[in-house]
Amino acid sequence: KNVNEMVFNICIHQAFLALTSDRLVSQKTELSQKASRNAHRRL
Repeated sequence: KNVNEMVFNICIHQAFLALTSDRLVSQKTELSQKASRNAHRRL
C-alpha cells in the first residue's frame, strides 16, 4: 500500500511539474511575442 501511494504521489508530482513548465513556456512565448510587437511598433 505504501509503495502504491509513493508511486501515485510521484506521478502526480511529475504531472504537476509538466503542467507548470508548460505554463511557464507559454508565458515566455507570449512575453517574447509582445516584446517583438512593441519593438516593431517603435521602429
